[in-house]
Amino acid sequence: MTFCLLPELANKMKKSIKDGTIRPDILNNLTSKGRRQFLGKIIGEESAKEVNLLFMDFLSKYSLTP
Repeated sequence: MTFCLLPELANKMKKSIKDGTIRPDILNNLTSKGRRQFLGKIIGEESAKEVNLLFMDFLSKYSLTP
């Protein structure tokens, strides 16, 4: 899957990660729809769909659950 987040949106993601708004435990506890809505407020709906797909792919490979 190829996806490129625009630099301004990537910076918003980085800022949100640094300030604790976006945390892996929060994303892991949300449903797919919930993640899209949560991320959509930060990077917009279309980008949130793509980032969510990447996150779900990551989860399927490297489960974050104990």
